[in-house]
Amino acid sequence: MKSVKEKISISIESSLAKILDESAQSSGTSKSALVEEALHQWVENRLAEDARATAKATFDDLPSEDKWTQLQPKW
Repeated sequence: MKSVKEKISISIESSLAKILDESAQSSGTSKSALVEEALHQWVENRLAEDARATAKATFDDLPSEDKWTQLQPKW
């Protein structure tokens, strides 16, 4: 299934724009595709960082079952 694309406008440094232009031309890929791939990689890296941080969580600060029962409302 083809994804829906959304057009955006960005401003970047001239040196980065030049690199993007040269990369697109040399690879035969559109600038949009290069930026989209870079964003995909950024998201994947961010997810991996979050997963590593979550894996280190110990949850030592959670109350015991008895304490949790005392904290619950008495309806």
